Amino acid sequence: MRKWIHGFAYQSAFSWLILVVTGFIAFIIATVSVMEWPSPAFEGRYGAVHGVDLGLVLGNPRDLIAGNTFVARKMAEIVGSTIVAFGKTGNPNCDKIPNWSPYNTESRATMIFNIECRVENDPTSELRLLWDKI
Repeated sequence: MRKWIHGFAYQSAFSWLILVVTGFIAFIIATVSVMEWPSPAFEGRYGAVHGVDLGLVLGNPRDLIAGNTFVARKMAEIVGSTIVAFGKTGNPNCDKIPNWSPYNTESRATMIFNIECRVENDPTSELRLLWDKI
């Protein structure tokens, strides 16, 4: 559950970025993602912290959060390629990730960014259903 709480805060930030970029293309495709890849900072004890994506999105994993490791550079290639594909075509799909469908309330397709990226449907359903009860 802890990784989803960390990921959930990140999920909102990444979705906002994609919506802003898409808005310039004159239509909106909502995509949702979770950064599951743990920051190597402090021996990885804090997991996928908020902000770990910044260096990865810009293709520069050499900051203190992402670290300058082989794995961080690979993550920067994955995330950066996704952003570039999205900027060029309005579609984040590229050869670095599995097929990523737009978000809708039926499937709630969510890209899980890690060394092995995957798409999960409604991965934060426990949290979402908890909010429905409040």
